[in-house]
Amino acid sequence: MDNRRFFYVFFLLLVCTGNCGFVLVGEPFRAAGIQLEIHPSIYRNEESFTSYAAKIIEETLAAGKVDLIIFPEYTGVFFAFFGLDVQTVLEGKTLDAGLKLLESRYGTESLEEYFLRYPVDSSMDRIWGGLARRYGVAILGGTCFAVADGVSGRELRNRAVLYDRDGRVRYRQDKVFLTPFESDLIGIKPGSFNAADSITFNAHEIGITICRDTFFSVWEQKYADVDVWIDIKANGEQYDRRQAEIFRKALPARLRTVQDAVGVTVCLNGTFLDLLWEGPSSVIRMVRQGEKTVVNYLDTAESVREQSVVRLEIP
Repeated sequence: MDNRRFFYVFFLLLVCTGNCGFVLVGEPFRAAGIQLEIHPSIYRNEESFTSYAAKIIEETLAAGKVDLIIFPEYTGVFFAFFGLDVQTVLEGKTLDAGLKLLESRYGTESLEEYFLRYPVDSSMDRIWGGLARRYGVAILGGTCFAVADGVSGRELRNRAVLYDRDGRVRYRQDKVFLTPFESDLIGIKPGSFNAADSITFNAHEIGITICRDTFFSVWEQKYADVDVWIDIKANGEQYDRRQAEIFRKALPARLRTVQDAVGVTVCLNGTFLDLLWEGPSSVIRMVRQGEKTVVNYLDTAESVREQSVVRLEIP
């Protein structure tokens, strides 16, 4: 064996085994968070939403290689209204008017009954699984109101679903700390904190929290060793100074105790019925400045009300 070949084989052995003090270097992790602006027209039917999402994914991938595309909380909730012609029937109506319309058309007396009767799990799999396969990229498809088996029968959960690049469900996680809107008006039941876990992705550890969950410090121990912490949100209030302060009590507050982790906040924007969501998406890392720990913004959305993309890359 000549010297050149010997050193080549020796180098491969070091890289593959990690011996002699060398540290294995995993693949880079590249993600794009889609600050999605929604409106009833994109939820006319499954085809219209799939086309809308496909265009976003194509534009995102054209701007640079991505391993994971992240959509915000509630993105899949409105799949339940496919076929209702929401742009014509629901646009401009209040939530109360929408409830009355559903009751008259489908005989459902509550949103809980409607979502239980028309589950979206199969639509989630067809849309996000299909897009993941088509473009060869993992997709965190926001959340939907999924039907689960509970102690007293079928119940709703606010569920995030992650699809791998082959379109298969890689991971599911249910929201634990619900808002009054979710528990009282929709009838959502909380998920299990113990069932949530981090995910290994390209040799990097990823943790996910869903909106209000991120305000609770109990997650810090569970995600103490993550490299990336993803918070998918649907902030149902107009974004102002007060909301900006509330946002700082979410992921920035959690990352103060997690060493060297990058935080990704991905927000829903837009309107449906008389409901509104606003808030900026961002990529952050906490850094020490003297005695203080401050937020270092690595990327931020261009607006708190319009569609935008934030990106991160970890070597």
